Formats: sequence, C-alpha cells, structure tokens
Amino acid sequence: MSAIVDSADEIHAWPVIDGWHRDPATATRVQIGDRAVIGDGATIGDWATIGDVAVIGDGAVIGDGAKIGDGATTLDLAEQIRASHHGRGRIRAWKWITQDRMSPNFDGGEPVHYPIGATVEAEGEANDQQCGPGLHVLRVGVRPEWVGLCPDTHDLICAEVEFDAEDILFAGLPGCDAKWRVRKLVVVT
Repeated sequence: MSAIVDSADEIHAWPVIDGWHRDPATATRVQIGDRAVIGDGATIGDWATIGDVAVIGDGAVIGDGAKIGDGATTLDLAEQIRASHHGRGRIRAWKWITQDRMSPNFDGGEPVHYPIGATVEAEGEANDQQCGPGLHVLRVGVRPEWVGLCPDTHDLICAEVEFDAEDILFAGLPGCDAKWRVRKLVVVT
C-alpha cells in the first residue's frame, strides 16, 4: 500500500525504524533526503530513493525502484535522457491521428494536420514536462490509452513519423518514457 502525503516534512515526522521513515498508519517505508523538494502532483514509485537537495518537478512520475542522486533534479534527468539520443540520427515513432489525419486534440489545443510526406513543426522548449508545447508522439508499439490518453481510440489511425534526435523536447523520465514531445517531424505513413 502506498502512502499519500502532502509534504516531505510530513514524512520526516514519521518514526524512523531500521533506517526508514515509516507511516504510522500503514507501515509504508520511505527514504527521502533532508532538503528534497517534491512538486505538486508528483508520483514516486515504491522503493524509489531520493537524495538530499533533489528537486522533483510538479507532475513528475518517478518509477518503482528509481534512484535519484543528491542534488539531482527532474530537469537534469530529462536532459540526460534527451541527450542520450543525440547522434542517433532519425528516430521513428507513432502519431495517433483521426481518420482525416488531424491531431485528436487530447489536450484541447489547436488541431494539427498530418498529411503523408509533410514536415510538421511546433513551438516548444526542452524541459522535464511530458505534457507541454510541441508535437506529441508515442514510442513505436504504444497505444494512446496505455499512457492515459483518450480511452476510446478505435477511430484513430496510427501514422508513422520520424524526427531528428536533436528535435526531441522531452524523451521521458525513469518509468515514464512512452510519450515524447518533439519540435519537428516528418509524416512517413
């Protein structure tokens, strides 16, 4: 059972047993650095370890068993993951679109047209946010409903797209790497 807390201070108030802070109600074990900052809506998986002075951004998802070092931020992690793709050249991904080749507008933004062969561009900056400005794509093999988007996707079609690694704005965080954002892509199919 996972504990839901409002602040790191609440965790630090729990009794320490065998080196772990333990929730008195559930006996959930937690380790968190003394000056760690965790943003609103962040989800941290079971057995994750967060070091001193770590900063976890709003809405971040940290997977089970992940370890974040002292002084690390989710922005640092996102940049490391994004940079790990540089030099790979073109990357293929899936873009789920409507039958008339428009973006499905999961976020309510302005619809974008994805004709075959088109180069599509959008504004956006590299950061640690999965949802934000840019073109959203999924890793090959991933369906939208698997990442919490639009549970009724039977009318969508899957377009294959490709982009340069240098156009990646967000390539995931540990345990949250199926949905990416890019600034420019080419529609292949």
